[in-house]
Amino acid sequence: MSGGETASGLSWAFMGGFPRSLPAENTLPVAGLRNVMRILDDVEKGRLRRYAFIDCHACPEGCVGGCLTVENPYVARGKAIRLGQRLPAGPATDRDLVEQRYKEGAYQMDEPLAARPLRPLASDVSSAITKMKERDRILASLPGIDCGACGAPSCHAFAADVVLGETERELCVFSWQRELFDRIEELARLVNLQKQTDGGNR
Repeated sequence: MSGGETASGLSWAFMGGFPRSLPAENTLPVAGLRNVMRILDDVEKGRLRRYAFIDCHACPEGCVGGCLTVENPYVARGKAIRLGQRLPAGPATDRDLVEQRYKEGAYQMDEPLAARPLRPLASDVSSAITKMKERDRILASLPGIDCGACGAPSCHAFAADVVLGETERELCVFSWQRELFDRIEELARLVNLQKQTDGGNR
């Protein structure tokens, strides 16, 4: 909105960067999907009233630490910091224009958000219990970090999707990586065993 790139605008990629570009008192930056959900739950319960602005990032440490960042997140963060040092330090937004649009209702939602109803695992109780146990078994084998790389908002939701047949277990990149390492170790064990057998036959 200011007509050019600024260090303040680039800081939006980091947790807490947005409040710095739009000065606001009593701000609360939060990152990580689980932490964001907990904070929003507290807001719904009437807590945290002292905060005028809450800066929420689903990704750890902000967008630059997200699972879809191609670069190593720490390397990407370092590059962004160096780039920000070369950019002008002016505001990334026209505050007067933002306030004008806010008064005009440009940032208000037309309709309230409706809660998405919980999906039953099965239509009958017996099948639902069976699938619930399977979901919990799958969940116990997941990393539990709620990274979102699989497309689900949490490991719990991903496990439920697997049980419902809406996704594949292999879409969890961490589990796939663990399985790959296990196969490599098993292959190395077989190779060593074969070498020992060949050596004993000589």
